[in-house]
Amino acid sequence: MSEHHAKLVADLEAARERLRSSADASLQITNLEEDEGAVSFHVEGFGEFTVFMPDQYPGKMTVYGPDDFELNQSGTIEHVLEGVLSHLQEPATQVLVRASSEASTNSVDGGVEDYFQDSDMDNMLPKHVQLAR
Repeated sequence: MSEHHAKLVADLEAARERLRSSADASLQITNLEEDEGAVSFHVEGFGEFTVFMPDQYPGKMTVYGPDDFELNQSGTIEHVLEGVLSHLQEPATQVLVRASSEASTNSVDGGVEDYFQDSDMDNMLPKHVQLAR
């Protein structure tokens, strides 16, 4: 096992321990796993995410997730997880990613269009136009 991989394994274990002890957090990371140069995890309410590890760990990493989510973050895997959670807590991100996740799970027959037709989205535009006047 290389020195970089050993550091990653130790950081992953520290992250798992920290996640267990912070069960009261608003966003929960589950299924934190490392497999051949990538770390995958699940964030409740958002979905699956994958971090591709750099050749030199710690370093710059890219995280990919649902609805074209992409985040570049430098540091250890713990820094990256904190960055993802911080980004997901931003109001605009919550609306976009959650709406996409709900659309894909709630609209089996008609697709995303049915989800948005059934939502209150149709009434939002006229309200915003009136507010702008």
